[in-house]
Amino acid sequence: MLYLNNGSLFLTVLKLLTVQTARRKKQAKDGDGYGLWKGASFNNDRSSTLASSAEEVFYKGGSASKTDERIFAEGLAVLYYLDSKK
Repeated sequence: MLYLNNGSLFLTVLKLLTVQTARRKKQAKDGDGYGLWKGASFNNDRSSTLASSAEEVFYKGGSASKTDERIFAEGLAVLYYLDSKK
């Protein structure tokens, strides 16, 4: 059973989401397509489909150029942002 202690669970979850968002922003800024793609999970099927399609074109399992990986990373960051707003 899960108990709330003065909202501490809510604050813990909020802190984890904030840390995750900051990490994703840094990875996008650094062009880290691998870091953003590894363990990618979206709530929206359309976001998942777009991310998978972008992986085939801009990441290619890690064999793409650094420029293409940066485009992929920035696109994933946008998808994460839009997916979290729904």
